[in-house]
Amino acid sequence: MDIETTRARLIRAAWIALVLGGLYCGFRWLPGVLLPFLIAGAVAEGVHGPVDRLTARTRLPRRAVSALVVTGALAVVGVLLWGAIYGLTAAAQAAVERLPGWMESAEKGLAALRTATGAIGERLPAPLAGALEEAPSTLARTLTGAATGFLTGMAGRLPERLLTATVTVIACYIVSADYHKLARFLRQVIKPAVFDRICAVRRVVLSKLGPLARGYGILLLLTFAELAVGLALLGVEGAVGKAALIAAVDLMPVLGTGTVLIPWAAIALLQGQTGMGAGLLGLYAAVTLVRNFVEPRVIGAQIRLSPLFVLICMFTGYRLFGFQGLVLAPFVASVGKELVEQGAV
Repeated sequence: MDIETTRARLIRAAWIALVLGGLYCGFRWLPGVLLPFLIAGAVAEGVHGPVDRLTARTRLPRRAVSALVVTGALAVVGVLLWGAIYGLTAAAQAAVERLPGWMESAEKGLAALRTATGAIGERLPAPLAGALEEAPSTLARTLTGAATGFLTGMAGRLPERLLTATVTVIACYIVSADYHKLARFLRQVIKPAVFDRICAVRRVVLSKLGPLARGYGILLLLTFAELAVGLALLGVEGAVGKAALIAAVDLMPVLGTGTVLIPWAAIALLQGQTGMGAGLLGLYAAVTLVRNFVEPRVIGAQIRLSPLFVLICMFTGYRLFGFQGLVLAPFVASVGKELVEQGAV
């Protein structure tokens, strides 16, 4: 191997390491600061084609056409979010209406649990018996504290979320209206070679978004089908509607099917509905196992990566970046693989 070949490979390896380091820093620190503008850029990228065509056909000012198209796109997103929030609110309202009955059943269940632990505690040393006797109360306090902390945290972050949403909407209008001006400015201030690489990354990213969305759509339909069949077999009324709601929750960051199924199962067990509680826990286990087994294969097939490599990326991304790393790491790896194959990096 000659010196020039070795040097070229070292330069490529250094470039890849620099890109990976930049991605790590970006995912770790920048989303909280740049998220509104990243979303605005994505929206502008998605609508600039229709805006250009409508501007050419109607000969209206680009800003007016851009405002109309962006408003339509945001309206669609708003309707989808409203539907999801409406479903969650309806479920929460139904839960609140049933809360008195659940609390009464929970108190009976805790009393029975205390009786059982007391009987067991008579055969144990005093320290262990005391800890066992206090276990139900400790569990109740822990669950109450966790729920209170979650709600308090949501309320505390509400002003920040509203500010972020407002800045995002304004940025969408500005970036879309000045899309071509911003592109020309970037072309002027960035070196041609770097700009060409950025364009190559853009092309590859856009080509991968559709397959990735299709993969997660397949997973969503699979989860919905499993939930619908499982809830129907358990004799739950409105199984299809509840399955759709739980599947929608499964798509949201951090949340999953366990957010609904585990508390539901716990309430059923406390109410003495052993079959229902065990069935819900079994359904959660089945959905989770199938998802973990199928997801690397489905996503890998869509973005052209081996299932094992997708699994490695998902695990590594989750450990480094949390939920967003779990979703984005296979996508970033697929983009990087495509860029290397094309010789763009």
